[in-house]
Amino acid sequence: KGLLGGHSGAEIHKGRANSNVLMGRLLWELSSACDLSLVNVQGGLADNAISRETESIVRVDAKQTKIFKKTIKQVEGRIRAEYAIKDPDIQIEVALVTEHGVGPAIAGDMLKKAAALLITMPYGVQSMSADIEGLVETSLNLGILSMDKSLELVYSVRSSLEGAKHHLIEKLKALMFMAGGNIEVSGEYPGWAYRQESPLRDKLVRVYERMYGKKPEVAAIHAGLECGIISSKIENLDCISLGPDMKDIHTTEETLCISSTKRVWEFLLEVLREKDK
Repeated sequence: KGLLGGHSGAEIHKGRANSNVLMGRLLWELSSACDLSLVNVQGGLADNAISRETESIVRVDAKQTKIFKKTIKQVEGRIRAEYAIKDPDIQIEVALVTEHGVGPAIAGDMLKKAAALLITMPYGVQSMSADIEGLVETSLNLGILSMDKSLELVYSVRSSLEGAKHHLIEKLKALMFMAGGNIEVSGEYPGWAYRQESPLRDKLVRVYERMYGKKPEVAAIHAGLECGIISSKIENLDCISLGPDMKDIHTTEETLCISSTKRVWEFLLEVLREKDK
């Protein structure tokens, strides 16, 4: 726990830790160090949010308590050193629980295979844009990790290029196939590639400069937007996305600037009033 989290599109490039991914690392090392059974694991709230907290319930023989705790301390030390700057408040907390009894669990070779999958699955930035310096082109986020009758991993896969997104999804399918699991793709949205030439963008810049006496900040972002869906239906569509100032999107600290919302509304009305030139 204690991770910063964030939006898996807007903040994936910051290299912050993902608690579900870290739990995979921990389970792999624990299953290698001692005789472990996984009773339950739950982490993350949404596929497009970098998970901030993940909890596992495990069973371990009382005789192996010392090596169990030692392994956790070692893993925590490595993780904290690795993320000392990018995510400095990471903690691994251990508590004894007794109310879960001797219910079903993943153990033995099956646990090793599950832990191997978690530690092997790709995460984070996969490639950067060749058009725009500093822009993420393709990424994925393990937003939800859960366990009911089986272990379930829920990812958000993003790319401005359809081919790159397809390849990454196929890679996930291949890894899951080798692990003996199944994969289902749903809620997929098209990529939205950056346009070097955009008359609509030029028009908005012109109107903005006239209204506010300065140039607007024009940027490409790594996020799934409705523009990608609409442009996939209309060939050669020129479209842009605009909105008010927002911070810490998809976190409990998310904020919206009200005065900025008013300016965006006034700006949009002025753009609609102006005839194309």
